Amino acid sequence: MNGKGRARDNARIERFFRNYKWERLYPEAPESVFELKQMTKSYMKHYNWNRPHQSLEYATPANIYYAQDKEDDQAV
Repeated sequence: MNGKGRARDNARIERFFRNYKWERLYPEAPESVFELKQMTKSYMKHYNWNRPHQSLEYATPANIYYAQDKEDDQAV
């Protein structure tokens, strides 16, 4: 990640944090650092394993990742 195209480099993580804030952080407002860490871990699991993504044709990132992994194993 160099200075060129920097805005594009950040697009995915910016989208993740926007979704995290609006779907979890603002509505639930944690009261401690421990609660915030637990909420973040829970949301990351939800985001990657359960939440369908429009850009992935409503599949989850985990489904896409592990489907590619299986295809790579079969190709060898």
